Amino acid sequence: MKEFIEKITNKPLWVNMLAGLGVILVLIILFFSLLGWITNYGKVTTVPSVTGQEVTAAIQVLEQAGFEEEIQDSVYVDSLPKLAVVRQIPESDAAVKSDRTIYFTVKQKVLTQILLCFDSIQ
Repeated sequence: MKEFIEKITNKPLWVNMLAGLGVILVLIILFFSLLGWITNYGKVTTVPSVTGQEVTAAIQVLEQAGFEEEIQDSVYVDSLPKLAVVRQIPESDAAVKSDRTIYFTVKQKVLTQILLCFDSIQ
């Protein structure tokens, strides 16, 4: 180790700076050449349409396509069957990378009733 340090310190400063700049340049080139491989650039999958389907069927479709799923919200829409998918994000036919999470809103199983009390308001 001592020999290595003496070898570096015996050279002129401009040689060491040039060597450091060369190492940095090689690392930058290596990083940008591997960036496509690291981020899976160009490997996209089309999101299937699960709007209107029942939740368990929608989850099966998304898992078979290689996506994660998460129920984001629930709303009440009287024209759809119980636990049907009302909306999905990202929308169907969008090009996204696999293993991404698809968020969807489902119809409530039971209509929640909210009790309003106006007795305390004067």
